[in-house]
Amino acid sequence: MIHLINHTRYTFTPSLHLEITYMIKYLEKRYATQAGEINYCFLNKKEIKKLNKEFLNKSSPTDVLAFPDLDETLVTGDVALCLELVKEDAKKDKKHFYKYLAEVLLHGSLHLFGLEHDYSPASLNRVYKLHNEILDELKLNWKAFDVK
Repeated sequence: MIHLINHTRYTFTPSLHLEITYMIKYLEKRYATQAGEINYCFLNKKEIKKLNKEFLNKSSPTDVLAFPDLDETLVTGDVALCLELVKEDAKKDKKHFYKYLAEVLLHGSLHLFGLEHDYSPASLNRVYKLHNEILDELKLNWKAFDVK
């Protein structure tokens, strides 16, 4: 079961939940596993900065954090996202907001499915290649990722 928990001033399209569910179903098939409860928590900068400090000992906000549960049978956990930072980063990197939000959602989801990486250029290139491969295969409805 997928839950969207919104602690921001933004509103989502009704189809965002459907697209995230579709993404999770794809990941279940790709990684031959099954998902249980997954919460996507949309937070403001202050809230995600607090989590980043508490769990990673970093004093700045971040766009996404993933908290996988240690369930041996199902993929479960929480993904925390900061839409303010996603919007800022998309603009700074000259990326389309819809696609960048999908990439960030995917990145957090992949961590629940076991993705691990460091911040070396080789590791990050591997992750970005994986993002692009999966997003190309998914052919998501980008308009579903519109956030107002």
